Amino acid sequence: MRSHTEQRGRGLSFRSHRKAHNLCCRNTFRCVNLDRVHWAWYTRNVKRKKVKTPQRRSVARPWRTGVRHLKIKRVSPLLLGDEPVQDSLKRVIRLLGSNQTADLLGVSKSQTSRWLHGEPIGAISARRIADFDYVLARALRVFHPDEAAAFFTFPQPFLNGARPIDVLVMRGAAPVIVALDQIDEGAFI
Repeated sequence: MRSHTEQRGRGLSFRSHRKAHNLCCRNTFRCVNLDRVHWAWYTRNVKRKKVKTPQRRSVARPWRTGVRHLKIKRVSPLLLGDEPVQDSLKRVIRLLGSNQTADLLGVSKSQTSRWLHGEPIGAISARRIADFDYVLARALRVFHPDEAAAFFTFPQPFLNGARPIDVLVMRGAAPVIVALDQIDEGAFI
């Protein structure tokens, strides 16, 4: 059988050539027949029918909850967490004194008394107060109060020779808590 291009050269009409081309190429613009590649002599934009595929919708949407409207009542600042921070501040001041607490927190000496009298505590200061309160309580569970003071002020091998009070101020509570855990578990100093 001859290709439709060869047939066209023999005087085929436009319709018969188009019919042969459609049989060969299935409505494409390029025709491959008998190891020859050629372009169809007519170019017509053939629109294919768009087939709508049903989209699968997931029933579970983890980013969306069933709540459409959220209403929050007015709440006093004491219920939002300032009260526990003030309690922690009172405990730290009772253990260390107001001036030492202010020095460790990096605030003015009068700021601690203003916090005690109701001035709001900032987020960074609140976190540092909570860290100091936890570390002091943990140290007092491990040591006697005099030994706890010595622990904080002398270089410790668990902290690479640094003083725990300096590590607490500069790097946070995590390394000091790890050192206290090691001492509490009976590690040799």
